[in-house]
Amino acid sequence: MDPLLGDAFPSNEALKCIQIGLLCVQERAVDRSTMSDVVALFGSDTTSLPVPKQPAFSAGTDHRNQESSSINDVTVTMIIL
Repeated sequence: MDPLLGDAFPSNEALKCIQIGLLCVQERAVDRSTMSDVVALFGSDTTSLPVPKQPAFSAGTDHRNQESSSINDVTVTMIIL
């Protein structure tokens, strides 16, 4: 979190938002939370949330075979109407 915020927010709420966000971007669509799940999770005071799986992409070391993967460092998604 931005240090300028200081203690202006409850850190447990920020961590809850991050964890729910990670549940929404799972690699496999069947593992992602539905919108009704997200609403229920935000509305709940429970302390136990589902644990997100390992992300499909990270900025860390790439252990894949370099010959079979792209060398691009950026992914662009565009919605065309």
